[in-house]
Amino acid sequence: MNQRHVDELFNFQAKTDQLDGLPKGIDELTLIKIQEIYHHEPQAAYTAELLGQAIGISKTTARRYLEYCVASGFLEACIQHGRVGRPERLYQKR
Repeated sequence: MNQRHVDELFNFQAKTDQLDGLPKGIDELTLIKIQEIYHHEPQAAYTAELLGQAIGISKTTARRYLEYCVASGFLEACIQHGRVGRPERLYQKR
């Protein structure tokens, strides 16, 4: 028995094949949900909080996915300044 056989027994290869190319903390299915929202509404701009509510994830998790989408060139971020409080980051399709 060698390492490959051990990996096959524990299904490690199948797990890594599914996630090739995605950084740690980015799930393919969640990423697809986010991309589908922007494909259905290409002009929409969401904050991390609104997007998180739309798909049922936390604001922090949504921000991580949105920033990944910005880094990969799928989305762009802009700042919206309000009268009070911190400015909000809005994410829209590039």
